Order: sequence, then structure tokens, then C-alpha cells
Amino acid sequence: MWSARQRSQFYRSLGQLLSAGVAAVQALQTLRVRAAADIERGATLHEALARWGQLPASEVQLLELGERSGRLDVVLGELAEYAQTLHRMQRRLISGLILPASVLAVAAFVVPLPAWFATGDSAAYWMSSVGFLALVAGSIALIGFVVVRLPAAARDRLLRAVPVVGGAWRQFQLWRVARGLEMLLGAGLGILPALRAVAGVCPSPPLASALRAAADAAEKHGASVSASLENSRQVPAEWAALWAVGEQSGRLDEMLQRLAHEAAYRLEERLQWVGRVVPWVVYALVALYLIVQIFALAGRYVQLLESGF
Repeated sequence: MWSARQRSQFYRSLGQLLSAGVAAVQALQTLRVRAAADIERGATLHEALARWGQLPASEVQLLELGERSGRLDVVLGELAEYAQTLHRMQRRLISGLILPASVLAVAAFVVPLPAWFATGDSAAYWMSSVGFLALVAGSIALIGFVVVRLPAAARDRLLRAVPVVGGAWRQFQLWRVARGLEMLLGAGLGILPALRAVAGVCPSPPLASALRAAADAAEKHGASVSASLENSRQVPAEWAALWAVGEQSGRLDEMLQRLAHEAAYRLEERLQWVGRVVPWVVYALVALYLIVQIFALAGRYVQLLESGF
């Protein structure tokens, strides 16, 4: 799977080539994408890119809607901006984790040094330092594996329950919804089909259910989407209020853009908080590790004293 940065560059380059009149096959060949062969065999662009496997399914679905609406150039431009924003958020989160990870790695090798100098046991030193890092890395990998493998509903409940992370997860979902709806409306899709399309790729089942229910209520009973979303309690009250303003003014696309920017801003705030909290968690781990090593070293000295050297 390509990174967000690679996808942003790909969407922007592909959009430029297609806007210049280059055929899809030639454009993909120019970008050295193997999916070009599938198009030559009769597949559409989104089908070829789906088989290629380097793009998320949610983004391929948006490309499909862009093809069907005849606004593929618009969707490619929006996807390029979307992926670029996602890359910026990922970079902010990673940059906040570099320092605590470095501190943890240094501590793993420095803290056991006194015991090594006292006993000269190199095997115990390497087991202590490398073993501690392996334990931490293995625990993180195991947690990540379990979270990824969880059913969507269970994963959503778990992430929402984690302090600090829950707020970031919620804002991420709101940003994806607003950004996806903005892209689809810009591509000429109606609001109700757009709601259902975004619900189909939303990884939060409660929010996806609220979007589908809002579309159904508007279609069957003429209810306003904003009122349905507010009643679902899956979006903030101010979010639904701004949506209502967009409905009443006939400028929902502009309001969705504003909601997307606001959710992105709040998400980056949450990521900054994550970057502030994680170092303290790491420092607590280092302190705990140091205490364990001190007690272990003290135990060795007691044994030496009791044995009369």
C-alpha cells in the first residue's frame, strides 16, 4: 500500500496528465503504474487501480464516482489534497514520537550499565537492554495487531475509550466524513447518494449508521439531514448547526469545506496532545525500568555481602 505522500503525488500527476488530454493508459505508463495493462484489457480506471492494490478501497470508490459523474479531474485534485493533509497529520504524529522513542532506546542501554560494571556479566547486560526494548516493541506490535484485527465496531469503541486518542479518533472520522462529502458534491453527486457513499467507507459503524439513517429520513420523510445527524448524537451540536446553515443557504458545499477544515484543525490539536502525553508515558516506563534495575543491583550486593564476598 502506498503512503499518503505517494498517493498525493500520484493523484496530482495523474490529474495533470488526464487534463492535458493524455489517455489513461499512457498516463499510467508514464507514471510507471502496472495497472495500465488492465485498462488495455478493457478494465476501467478505477477497476485497474483496485486490482493494482496500492490505493485504499475508500479512495478507489471515490475515483469510481468521479468516473461515473464525468468529474474525474475534480476528484483527483481533491484526493491529492486529502492525501497531502493525511500525510501532514501522520508526520506531525511521528515527529512527536521520535524524542520519547530515542529516550527509551538510550535508557535501555544506559540503565543496566552499573550492574554490568559490578558483575561483568555481558550476557545479562544484553538480555536486560535488548530484552527490554524487544518487550516494549513486541507489546506495541501486539496491541497494533489486535486493534487492526478487531471488528470495526469493537475497534471504534476501544479507540473512543482511550484517553486523548479517543478525541483524535473522533475528529479524524468527522474530518473524513466532511472531506468525503465535499469531494462527492464537488464531483456532482447529490447529497443523499453522497451520504450513503461516505457511510460505506466510514470505519466508525455508529457514525456510518447515522449517515445512512439521515439519508433515509430525508428521502422517505423529507427530514433535514442536519436534524437527523443532531438527533443521532454522533456529531457535535455545533457541527449539525453549521450543516443546517449550509442547507438553508444553499451553500452546503462551502459549509462542508469549513467543517472539514475545522475537524482537521481540531485533529491536529489532538495529535499535539498525543505528542505531549506519550513522552510522559515513556518517561514513566524508563523510571519503572530504572527502579527494577536498582532493586536487582541491590539484590546482587546483598547476596555478595551475605556470602562474605
